[in-house]
Amino acid sequence: MNDQAALIHERNWDTLVILDACRYDYFEMLHSRYLNGTLRKVESPVDPRTGYATSDWCNKVFTGSYDDTTYISATPRVNSRVAVDGFHGGDHFNTVVDLWDHGWDEDRGTVLPEVVNDATLQKRDHTDRMIVHYIQPHFPYLGLDRPQTVKENRPERRNTLVYQIRTTVGAKVRYHLGDERTRKLLQILGIEPINHMDEIIRKHGSKALKEAYEENLIRALEAVSALVEQLSGSIIVTSDHGELLGENGYYGHSYVPRHEQITMVPWFEVAK
Repeated sequence: MNDQAALIHERNWDTLVILDACRYDYFEMLHSRYLNGTLRKVESPVDPRTGYATSDWCNKVFTGSYDDTTYISATPRVNSRVAVDGFHGGDHFNTVVDLWDHGWDEDRGTVLPEVVNDATLQKRDHTDRMIVHYIQPHFPYLGLDRPQTVKENRPERRNTLVYQIRTTVGAKVRYHLGDERTRKLLQILGIEPINHMDEIIRKHGSKALKEAYEENLIRALEAVSALVEQLSGSIIVTSDHGELLGENGYYGHSYVPRHEQITMVPWFEVAK
């Protein structure tokens, strides 16, 4: 069986760890330094052509109500307040801990994995099951300077008309031209980088971006390793979707042609 959604609902887990935008190949290369257990490749139900990434994944995986589950959320796409791209975390889980809000690091432009650990340990004795969602290895990349393109990331912003227009128009250009051609076009037109990955490549090149992605995953795995030592019960580590790092000229995971590096993700059962 390689259907991730089916596994999530059929397996008896106590803690489900989500590493946002984690590629299978990078996880396979690095995980044994930090975790013991069994790894397999599974297929995420996310469709990169819809551009919704985490929200799309949640809409397809968590279709019911999970009164026994607390969602520790470092991503604004899963929150207790409003729906983002059709998914309202507060309607599905007993509790959503909005770390994207009160745990946000202004200097780094993200939620640090150690903050996720602290919140998880505070909740472990007050819930039957937990979903622990780290931002990393998703950008911003912690090994580089805080990007200029990191903006206020509140879910309310994502529902504004300006955001929707910018996202839709930008997505169509990227989908047809690819990131490399889009980047060159934007530079010719004097338009600022559209996201953190675009900014890094302009400044440092694609090799630096790949190294930064790997460093982000290492930082996340270090945090997960520390968390596992303090949790009991069955623990699964997986991802909502993968990431393109230059395949066919594309970067990221939203509004790009379907690719195995986005849809195939790790499913790791931790050995205790």
